[in-house]
Amino acid sequence: MSRFLIILLVIGISQSAFSQDLSWRKLKKLATKFASQKKYDDAADHFLRAYKQNSTKKELLFSAANNYFKVNDYVNAVDAYAQLKPDFKKFPKSDLRYAYALKQDGQYEAAIEAFTFYIDEYTGTKKAMWRKLVANEIAGCELGQELLAENESAEVVISWLNGNVNTIEMETAPLLFGDDLLYYTSTIGNTQGIYRTQKLNGDWQMGQEAQGLPEIEGDFGNGAFSPTKERFYFTTCKDVEIEKGNIKNICQLNFIQQTSNGWSAPTPLPDKVNVSNATSTHPTVVHMMEKEVIFFSSDRKGGKGELDIWYTTTQINTDSIAPVFTSPNNLGSMVNTVHDEVTPFYDVPTQTLYFSSKGYPSIGGYDIYASTGDLKRWDYPIHLGLPINSAADDIFYITSPVSEGNGLFISNRMFGNERIHTKDLDIFAYNLPEKKLMVQGTIFEKATETPIEASKVALYEISKSGKKRLLSKIDAKNGNYKFKLLPNKKFVVESDKEGYPTASQAFNTINLKSNDPIKKDIFIDKHGVQRSVQKPIYAKAMITQPKPKVTLPKTTPKVVSTPVPTPTRPTTTVVRPSKPTTTARDIYPPANNKITSISSFSDSSRTANAYERRTKKARMPKGEFYKIQLIAVKKYNPNHKRYEDVKEMARLESEYIPVRDLERIMMGDFFSLAIAKRKLSSIRMMTDFTDAYIVRYKNGRRMGVIKE
Repeated sequence: MSRFLIILLVIGISQSAFSQDLSWRKLKKLATKFASQKKYDDAADHFLRAYKQNSTKKELLFSAANNYFKVNDYVNAVDAYAQLKPDFKKFPKSDLRYAYALKQDGQYEAAIEAFTFYIDEYTGTKKAMWRKLVANEIAGCELGQELLAENESAEVVISWLNGNVNTIEMETAPLLFGDDLLYYTSTIGNTQGIYRTQKLNGDWQMGQEAQGLPEIEGDFGNGAFSPTKERFYFTTCKDVEIEKGNIKNICQLNFIQQTSNGWSAPTPLPDKVNVSNATSTHPTVVHMMEKEVIFFSSDRKGGKGELDIWYTTTQINTDSIAPVFTSPNNLGSMVNTVHDEVTPFYDVPTQTLYFSSKGYPSIGGYDIYASTGDLKRWDYPIHLGLPINSAADDIFYITSPVSEGNGLFISNRMFGNERIHTKDLDIFAYNLPEKKLMVQGTIFEKATETPIEASKVALYEISKSGKKRLLSKIDAKNGNYKFKLLPNKKFVVESDKEGYPTASQAFNTINLKSNDPIKKDIFIDKHGVQRSVQKPIYAKAMITQPKPKVTLPKTTPKVVSTPVPTPTRPTTTVVRPSKPTTTARDIYPPANNKITSISSFSDSSRTANAYERRTKKARMPKGEFYKIQLIAVKKYNPNHKRYEDVKEMARLESEYIPVRDLERIMMGDFFSLAIAKRKLSSIRMMTDFTDAYIVRYKNGRRMGVIKE
């Protein structure tokens, strides 16, 4: 079991004991007791006090250093291990832990020297393995140095959630419902449980224990709701003796199901998912490929290393309280390494998996990476760079379900006056800069190459089936037009002028490498047929293009895609990792930087801008499903108070009606009519949407209203 997982899932409540004027022997006894109770912080302090009374007992200092290391108190761990440097050979692994502590304290140059010293002095039988590990850690240190040396003022904003949410204990596993309702896991109440907080007037309120969930036996770890909120998957953990004298903290996955009588009793996932004597934890749930997919971390046999990311699937129909789960699949070597991969989160609109790892070169402990894929294929993970990652541990990265570029993650980093140590995990928010994509051009008469006055220009989005959907239509004064765009889309601009043939230009924003406006001039031959600079692309031509990759935005034009050169050392040759370190330091482009890459945070349903919402056609599942139509409005404002009571029930989205210039406000998707009817009944009773009704869809097409 990794040190991270123990810290994350095992509750250790730090207590200070009255130990004034105790002898070093009594301090040592008390420290040993604290350590046996897993109160490592108190144990470290008492071992250090005992050592200060009797400095001949270096083993007391060694114990203090190890306990500081266990609670991620890097500063004190570095100080304690540094005093042991002349005696490293007497204290196994103290030199290696010293190197790790330096790295996670951000002292990269000193960490490189310490890692190199360790491998130079190592005389064991696993030197080849340790060379690879040390090479990976040194590559991470050099990456950290390089990122810090760039010293560019990224436009991303990182903020610490206030003291109403973050406490002196652990806060982990955030679950966002909109931008103003948060569920999370906390150990504040002497037990690890689910808490709930709401943002009012811009401030998060005091976290309260979540109500309405059944009692969970064992140590609760973390959880995730299904997209329809009809199921809740969660982890429970307990100590298990896997062999005589060998105790392991084992975590397993469970679920509860919404029924007509409330939540069902907790049910463990089957044995093929919860393998005996192996941990399965960190569930995240999405609907894709007509399945309910549960990603999770596990150290079961058959993986690539320690904790790997796996997935199992079940049917989306949530009427069943006894779902059938498939045998778990490993995400493969493109994602998983010989070390830990944890806290997966899959963003369906961008097909991006976010996770934390120690197996790739990291600038701290666990760093956050992103890989684009769809279960069968994954791209090489991209390091999210500074300031998302830090020298500390960074985990549980999630995106907002409604706001583009917003989200949360967990870290034990130091942060201004709010956090002056690294001993516990807290919730942080991030806000990425808005990416502004535009198309502009002029309508010209081909013969004279002069602008055509008073032409109308329309922007259409081209669906995967090749159909056009009108987004906007304007009068092009002086022949000029301009439209705002979304990334990873296909479009057509079309001119309409009396006396001229219709002319169009096709283009797309897939893998766009620049923030500069797309230039699309249209030339029309008044006496002939349309002659565009580029023929429009429709139907088969559109859908046979290769599937776009989602590329994370950049802070600089330079992207590290090759291993960092091996540092020159007089007494050792360090073997470099075989995989390149790819970074996304260009996530946050400087104001004057014209070279960037397309944002992976591109779901248009995540913005309050009505135009952007209208340019996004929601991804429709295949087969039959249902939505609830709440209302039709002129302009959808997701922050309007009328939607406050329904935001928690299911996902809201808008459907634009061009002929009426209205937006339908829809709730869904529901893959069972019975569930949709239950949800409709609740909406009518609990909200002002008394006229809401159910609409049936088939293969993404609106089929009609369900008659009651």
